[in-house]
Amino acid sequence: FGLVEKEYASIKGVAMEPFVFSGSRTFTLFRDTQLTQRTSDIHLFAIPPEHTISILLRLLPETPKEPFAVWQITDEDFQPLLGINLDPSKKSLTYFNHDYKADLQEVSFDQQEVKKIFYGSFHKVHVAVSHFKIKLYLDCKKIAEKPINTVGSISTAGFIMLGKVT
Repeated sequence: FGLVEKEYASIKGVAMEPFVFSGSRTFTLFRDTQLTQRTSDIHLFAIPPEHTISILLRLLPETPKEPFAVWQITDEDFQPLLGINLDPSKKSLTYFNHDYKADLQEVSFDQQEVKKIFYGSFHKVHVAVSHFKIKLYLDCKKIAEKPINTVGSISTAGFIMLGKVT
């Protein structure tokens, strides 16, 4: 998304923060900022059925309480195909995709450890998807594992979005 030290100023709705983790810069996306790029600019080929999504995030107290997609891939008509939703009111995380039959499937996590995401500290969220299960790690600790159908083909013809997508 172009979030590098020399180019962040050209991206509206993004602020660079002081060093937080071992010399790495962090970037704040303002409340209603949504960064969008063509999926094919980032992924040359289709997203494989087995994949991993890792996000370092911090939700501030003023984060709106309605559910939102923090990261997602859409088709060319901006219809969601794959992503991660956060629900601040329920303090839950939901991974969604379309399975091999093209049916929407959602897997939600609302364990006590997941609720920590919503209290203002930095957290590493790691979602590992295999053919028949999904694992959620928070701050490098396995939180839960749940069954899932095999992911269907995810086209690269659409868009990847980062930030608050309602």
